[in-house]
Amino acid sequence: MKAYWDRFWRLPVPIKVGSLLVGGVVLLALLGVILPSPDKETTQPLTTNVGTDLAQTAAVQASVQTQGPAVPTQQPTAPSTGRPTPTVAPTPTTRPTPTPRPEPTPRGIAAPTFIVDTAQVGCHQDPIADAAVVATFARGTIQALDMIFDRPDGTWHREVDRQCWIRTKPAPVETFSQLAQAERYAARYTPVVLTGRGQTATRAITLPLAVSTATFTHDGSRNFIVKTFQGRTEDLLINRIGRYQGVRPLFGDEPITFDIQADGNWTITIKAIESADSASFSGSGDAVSGSFNPPTSGAWEFTHNGTRNFIVKAYCGGGESLVQNSIGRVEGSRIVQFGRGPCIWEVEADGAWSMTSR
Repeated sequence: MKAYWDRFWRLPVPIKVGSLLVGGVVLLALLGVILPSPDKETTQPLTTNVGTDLAQTAAVQASVQTQGPAVPTQQPTAPSTGRPTPTVAPTPTTRPTPTPRPEPTPRGIAAPTFIVDTAQVGCHQDPIADAAVVATFARGTIQALDMIFDRPDGTWHREVDRQCWIRTKPAPVETFSQLAQAERYAARYTPVVLTGRGQTATRAITLPLAVSTATFTHDGSRNFIVKTFQGRTEDLLINRIGRYQGVRPLFGDEPITFDIQADGNWTITIKAIESADSASFSGSGDAVSGSFNPPTSGAWEFTHNGTRNFIVKAYCGGGESLVQNSIGRVEGSRIVQFGRGPCIWEVEADGAWSMTSR
């Protein structure tokens, strides 16, 4: 045994180390067979190939001696800035380009169409408000139309005879599908004229509108008295001496008859009430204003340079109010309260006068 260990210690160091490692492996294998693992009831015997293991062990030792132990390479870590990682904004979605609306164009009218002008109306060379006016139509004119053009500023129609364009909405016109209807409507804008001499009871007249005006003239030198009879209602309109020219208001839907006392020639011209741009009003003698939208109630300035009665009334949708009842010259102010519209002024005077909102 001593001779065995003497030979062993004289072996080269690599062989001694390898032998000790192999012996340790064999010893551990034997211990595994003798002392079974507590987890398993049976353990398969360890089978080793000593020659192969020795060769692999020697190769590993030679590699370790040549290269030395392997040192893991550490990847550099970027220093922390303390700022959160910016979020990438999402790519915006491209919206489809909207399809442009087609431009409006004139088109023909399928059915006959007529209008009646309820005020003076201009007919334009083109369907544009700034286009040149090539014709002007008086109140009560009937026009046939053949084309329509819807524009942002309203509806336009082309007039058949002159081929010019009239804005019909918004506009002071009434539209009809039959010529007979238009003619009946337009008749209200045709003045009704009565003439005579001396005392006369006229025929019954239907007023053009429920609010109309009558212009009277008289060239005699004595009394000129005019009364109206409408159903059971009697009203004194005029009581003057000598020559006369003035305007008086007429109201109602019932037929009206005039009873006239005069010594000269007289005329009566009846028309539908017209519209006025403003509530301010001025003139001379007896007069009636056009219809206007009532302004805010407040102070009004009045003047009159005549020598007789100066009477002013305001007629509105809610009734009438007496504003002035003076004799002779007037220059002052009064509070005027208007009812719901539309309204008109009625003036009785023998001189020049005016009324203006302060």
